[in-house]
Amino acid sequence: MQFQVPQFIEREARVVGPLTFRQFLYVGAAGAVAFVMYFTLPFTLFIVGTILVVGIGASLAFFSMSGRSLPSLIIGFLSFTMGTKTYVWKKGRASNIISGPSQEVPMPDLTAEQLSLTRESKLKSLSSKLDGR
Repeated sequence: MQFQVPQFIEREARVVGPLTFRQFLYVGAAGAVAFVMYFTLPFTLFIVGTILVVGIGASLAFFSMSGRSLPSLIIGFLSFTMGTKTYVWKKGRASNIISGPSQEVPMPDLTAEQLSLTRESKLKSLSSKLDGR
């Protein structure tokens, strides 16, 4: 006996025409607010308010970026900005090992004399060390 494997399980079901239930709620809430504004505000404020409210409702219902809806982006932004953050700092010496992709190279410990700035040319001393003189 063969069973059919469900396809598109990550997609929300279309409940009201081409809209999902969530999209229908956003558009319906914007329409309800616009309906109330029609009876309570002067006509010019009604037009401006309706354009604003319907624009917000439509963007909440239909806008998505990188596969994420606008409400999930807003929730992620708010939880990141208002959530607690942990900053970890440990006092102490830094590691003396520089790790590369395939090997570890130990760094020599430098004294204060070696780190001080001098007017002598370090190039001469380096060339004499390399030549073996």
